[in-house]
Amino acid sequence: MLKEAEDLLNQTEELAKTGTWILNLKSNQIYWSAGVYKLIESNPENFELNYNSALSVIHPDDQQKSIELMGKAINEKTDYFNTKRFICSNGKIKHILSSAKVYYDLEGNPEKMVGVFQDISKLTEIQQKEKEETERYELMLDAGTESVWEYNPQTKELFLGKGFNRNFGIQIKDKKENNDLINSLIHPEDQEFYFKSFHNALTLSDQKFWSAEYRIKKTTGDYAYVANRANIIRNDKGEVMRVIGAIKDISSDYYYKKIEGIEKNIIEKSLKKEASKEEILNDFLLQIEDLFPKMKASIVEIKEGKLYHLSGPSLDK
Repeated sequence: MLKEAEDLLNQTEELAKTGTWILNLKSNQIYWSAGVYKLIESNPENFELNYNSALSVIHPDDQQKSIELMGKAINEKTDYFNTKRFICSNGKIKHILSSAKVYYDLEGNPEKMVGVFQDISKLTEIQQKEKEETERYELMLDAGTESVWEYNPQTKELFLGKGFNRNFGIQIKDKKENNDLINSLIHPEDQEFYFKSFHNALTLSDQKFWSAEYRIKKTTGDYAYVANRANIIRNDKGEVMRVIGAIKDISSDYYYKKIEGIEKNIIEKSLKKEASKEEILNDFLLQIEDLFPKMKASIVEIKEGKLYHLSGPSLDK
């Protein structure tokens, strides 16, 4: 029966890549199961196990931390958890999760620690790759001119990239607050269109892309014209899981096209014989003022050292 239990332990340790250990806190004697020797890729017959040899298996940079955490668990009567690196007999480095429970005698003195080593090297490798990918992604976001965002319709959480602060001066908040923040910055005249457009895109189960152009308020108080483009990610049932997009400030392009249109209209009007010079200039300035609401414009002419007022429809006469 004892042999069967030992075989079961060995099989379990091999599958889970674990090893059991016991440290006698009164004598410093150590016990390692077969699984520990497999973790360090060493033969028990060629390894003289004692406190110092067991400590030497731990990477030098991790030894002090391991000792301190073990002492803390003993003194504070808490469970022991630690991640560290093992140096195998062949020089290979393995990442290990070590956990243990402290047992005390009838007088309350620490008697022994019983614990488990687990090889988490593959998990650590995956986490490291994910960390590197995240760092590359963040660097890409910082380097770009667009403001990247990600929305979770299930939780209403909205991630805002650093571009929102860089491009619009927006003070980014927690994901749970960002959605209300951005919605409050949309120009009042554009809100109905924006909300309806976005809602319809998410409601249509076959729609995988959404775009809209509207105005968003900057911290300066001015509004920027933006183009918002997003990919809608759905599950097999067509339910929206995430929406990932980017906002680009298109104010320069917007004003350029508007001014180009105004110039075209003025040229066409000037070709009409019935239009007077004053009418043409007034029409031009009114269109410019409509484009820039805070502006009051006028046109003057300097002739023979004298200043002549030609047009200023919104200014006091």
